Amino acid sequence: MDNNPYADVLDFGGKRAVELGTGCGVAGMGLFLLGLTDLVLTDIAPVMPALKRNLKVNKRILRKTLSTSDGGK
Repeated sequence: MDNNPYADVLDFGGKRAVELGTGCGVAGMGLFLLGLTDLVLTDIAPVMPALKRNLKVNKRILRKTLSTSDGGK
């Protein structure tokens, strides 16, 4: 990304984030692939099955151990 004028804006290496209302998780997965080292995706209970499915389907691409929580329920 040497000639990318947005390289400094897109440098997420070593950063952490919490995404509130993640939906299907596309933005969170994209940020993770850009270098976020620790990311928590959250949403309401009815959305979580779709989010968990999307994370599972993309686990090979994400190349990381994924864990989920039901909020202590």
